[in-house]
Amino acid sequence: MDPNKFWKWGIFYVNRENPELFVPKRYGIGYTLNFGNRWSWAVMALILFAIALPFAAPVVIIEALRGRFSH
Repeated sequence: MDPNKFWKWGIFYVNRENPELFVPKRYGIGYTLNFGNRWSWAVMALILFAIALPFAAPVVIIEALRGRFSH
């Protein structure tokens, strides 16, 4: 079996038959997600949430303070 067939566009590893969540990167050092594993999407959601939180929190706080002091 050709292991290259599981690499989409050369950067995304997608193999539903492989139960591992993290797999070694194709090139370089480190690991990447196996997007064939459904838990990888939960990991991606957590990463995106962690990135968005520092940007969203100040907006929510400012809006709450604006409503409190505008009366």
